[in-house]
Amino acid sequence: MTIIHVAFLVHGLIFITLTFSTLTITIYIAHRKIDHIESFLSNCDMVTGEKELWQHAGLMGKIIRLTNISFILLTPKIYTKRKLIDIDEINKLPSKIKTPLIAIGVGFTTSFIALLGLGVFMHYLPPLPK
Repeated sequence: MTIIHVAFLVHGLIFITLTFSTLTITIYIAHRKIDHIESFLSNCDMVTGEKELWQHAGLMGKIIRLTNISFILLTPKIYTKRKLIDIDEINKLPSKIKTPLIAIGVGFTTSFIALLGLGVFMHYLPPLPK
């Protein structure tokens, strides 16, 4: 096994660890606290529309709603320009709630970029010597 193969293995393990830890945190927060979080964002059309759309989808619907809120917190200007959210409500959201949601969004974005990097790395990975 060459150093390139070891680097590929380490990259893969980091990707798997990041993805599963982010997913575990997301499942916990979605199951326990999504209704509390959405109560702070009652005037945001995007949040209320997503709630109506996904409220009967069980845990998967809660996860989708939570990840949508986390991406809203990552890029609020995009949603504000389209008048999908109330920026005052986003700013009034307690930091105790904002911080884990932003961490979830950053975690999933980093996982996606790492997955792309893993695919490129795998494409150029030489075969193992015999």
